[in-house]
Amino acid sequence: MSRFPSERFVSSLNCSREMSISTEVRTEGRFAQWEVAVAPRHSYLSSNIFTLGNWTWRLNVEKDHVQTTYMNLTRLGPRDLDAERTDTICFKATRFPQSLCSHPRTVAHGGNFRWAIPGFDSGRLLVEIKLNATKRNVAGAPLGSQAEAMAQSGVALMLNEGILTDITVNAVGGSVGAHRAVLASRSPVFKVMFSHDLRERLLSTLDIPDMSFAACRAFIRYLYGFLREGEFLEHRSELLSASDKYDIPDLKKACEKSMVHDIDAENVLERLQMARLYGLSELTGTCMRLLVNFKKIYEISDDFEDFVNTADVDLVIEVIQSCRQAQGQPTIYNPDVRSALTSGWATSYSVDGTQPSQESTRIGGKPIKPSSFEIRAAQVLRSRSTWRAANPYPRDTDAAF
Repeated sequence: MSRFPSERFVSSLNCSREMSISTEVRTEGRFAQWEVAVAPRHSYLSSNIFTLGNWTWRLNVEKDHVQTTYMNLTRLGPRDLDAERTDTICFKATRFPQSLCSHPRTVAHGGNFRWAIPGFDSGRLLVEIKLNATKRNVAGAPLGSQAEAMAQSGVALMLNEGILTDITVNAVGGSVGAHRAVLASRSPVFKVMFSHDLRERLLSTLDIPDMSFAACRAFIRYLYGFLREGEFLEHRSELLSASDKYDIPDLKKACEKSMVHDIDAENVLERLQMARLYGLSELTGTCMRLLVNFKKIYEISDDFEDFVNTADVDLVIEVIQSCRQAQGQPTIYNPDVRSALTSGWATSYSVDGTQPSQESTRIGGKPIKPSSFEIRAAQVLRSRSTWRAANPYPRDTDAAF
């Protein structure tokens, strides 16, 4: 079960400071956040224009004659007109430490939304807009000229009806006939296989034992240029793995951009590990910004514990390092702090981090008090280190120790 932001995050937003009017809306993937300070004298505040999904938007907060606070979201216009979409807008307003209201709405043609924020008069307000699961109403990508459409139709017919196929692709649960020339033109790995006296050329078979038949069929269809979007999304993880294995950069980039688009708090840690495994820099950046700048890491404490248990240790430390940097704390790449994470914090604090049994780690004479999720991470990492010492052949995820 997700928990709401930690005490450090809450205090950082509730700290006493002069209220200033911020018009900037941060966007990342399908999230937008506006942190605005509303003073009692304010009756109307407006944000800058921002882009989310296929549209441009503006947020504003206003009070009526009885001082009820409302948040308005206005869709100003489409960013592109290449496809129709059906979307759901989720709105959440937070005055820490509690959420004031949260409502989903379906995007209508008018594109104007209004939410009442009960119990709020003034203070710092964090508004979050989330554009939920986007679905195209049209199948496949639009074609260009009629000649291009006819050519693509012919290639599709060659595959679908098995016209003059010369290679059999075997996957888990089935096989599909294909053409060496097409596969070799799309992948340098296939080109090498079919250009030398290797098993694939001699036996006219290509085995892909780590791919299901349905995903393999989608993979072949992509190489032929007529994979539909629904099929792409259904098998995206396996397609990403195949794109990396067979060196198909356009497919790899398509998978990355798609994953950036529908990233969420529920899958951000899984996507971060996938981004690290396949070297996806754009996806990595999006995940880190959602965890740190949008503070999603404080909403997924249970998922984070699973992440600490299974992920690459250096990746875990990088996430915590980024959180500490955002808070102006000493970095984990300082040897003293890294040592504290993997040993000292795990033994100096109780599980909830509230009762230190000895003096906390110090750097330059200043104590370093970790947050509760850092202490839990330290405890798990230390247990993994102990396990590794007792096992000469550790799992890949423990290889960083």
